[in-house]
Parts: sequence; C-alpha cells; structure tokens
Amino acid sequence: MDADGVLQRSSPHFIEAIKGFCPNADCADDFVADVFAAEKPCLTGDGDFADALAVVLKKWQSPYSVQEALQTWSMIEPDPDVLAVVQSLRQQGTKVALATNQQQHRAQIMLYDLGYVELFDRWFCSYELGFAKPDPAYFRHAVAQAGYPAEQLLLIDDHPANVHAARDVGLCAGRFHLDEGMGPLFDLLHAHNLLVG
Repeated sequence: MDADGVLQRSSPHFIEAIKGFCPNADCADDFVADVFAAEKPCLTGDGDFADALAVVLKKWQSPYSVQEALQTWSMIEPDPDVLAVVQSLRQQGTKVALATNQQQHRAQIMLYDLGYVELFDRWFCSYELGFAKPDPAYFRHAVAQAGYPAEQLLLIDDHPANVHAARDVGLCAGRFHLDEGMGPLFDLLHAHNLLVG
C-alpha cells in the first residue's frame, strides 16, 4: 500500500510552511522548487536530506536552522478509515506492507512517530531500496524482499504510472486515491478477494 494519497495526506499547510523559511516572500515558489529538487536524490538514498536542505537554506540565506525546517516534514495527516482497513486486513491474516517513495527523515517520522512500524508487516521505502516508483527496479527489489511471487502481491497506489509499472513486473495493482472516498478502496479489495469487516 502506497502512503501519500492512499494512506495519508500532507497537511494543507505544508507548502506554505516551507515557503515560510524563505527570507524573500517574492521568491518563495522558487525556494520551494529548490527544496524539492534537493530532496529528489534523497528518495533513492543518494544523500542525506538534512544535508541537502542545509545547502538550500544557506543558498537562500534563510535565518532558520535545518532542524526547524525539518520539522515541517512531520506535517502528515493519516486517514483513520484507511488505517482501520489495514488493521482489519491484518486481523484476517493478510500481510500488509507499506510501499512508498520516501527519503529517510520522513520515513522515520512515518514509521516511528506515526506508528507505521507497528501498523504494517513490512515496509519498502525507496531510500532503502535505492530505486523509486515507477522504476521497475523498485518493484523487483520489493518482490524479492517480500518473499512471495509477484502475482500474489497487490499494489494499491494513487499514481497510474506506478500501477502500470507494478503490473509490468507481474504484480496485481489497482489505483485508489483518498479523495475518492472509501468505496473504491473496498471495491478494489473485494475484486482481489480481500474482504474487510
């Protein structure tokens, strides 16, 4: 199960919070673009996000510390209904894994501060695998670590490109986004004989 868009949302104030670290409000959009550009290689474990963020803050002469800026990445809102579905699936004996593109700092927040380490049986974070969805290598590595044949695994993701890439590797896969409400998620699970509740 994917994280952002499926299991959780970033706070609606997340982008504005990042802009707040830019000393020049007129250039805030460019500052945000720099932050996400610095984060991108960290998603596949190529560099530490705190170090990358420090470079951006210094470039823009931000008066804020790296630790202050990093706190913004904890602005995550898990969806209680989807969390309940995960718990229900596991109670019925279905193994549920987190399959997400994350840099290490945000992944640690999700796993330990939000408790996903106890919610899921496994987690496949891109920074650990060295590849990010929709790269087929991400799915090949996840399948190898999962220890099940690809055709016995179902990916639930909000991005069509990830769904298609997973299918190309042999996984079952379906698209779901939180904004659609819970009905489509239940339909997807039922279609794969995964009954909840």
